[in-house]
Amino acid sequence: MSLNELIISEIKRVAKDLFGYEADIQLQPIGAGFEGSHTVVCFPISKAARKSPEQTATLIGENLDKTIVPKFQVVKGFLNLDYF
Repeated sequence: MSLNELIISEIKRVAKDLFGYEADIQLQPIGAGFEGSHTVVCFPISKAARKSPEQTATLIGENLDKTIVPKFQVVKGFLNLDYF
């Protein structure tokens, strides 16, 4: 299992545990000017969570295994991950 697959699996686990949400999670490279290496769009998950995208991203980030994703940042519904 690659590191990206491990991260996706961890995000899926958290989304399911917190919100009962099961869906395709995709990591996307972060654009210049933002911290981290990859981002997850949390808007679709926020509908299932019945929370704002920012709240959803924060809850997911706070519940990720810190040995896998030691650092995260939330920017307007995007969960930016720093694991490299």
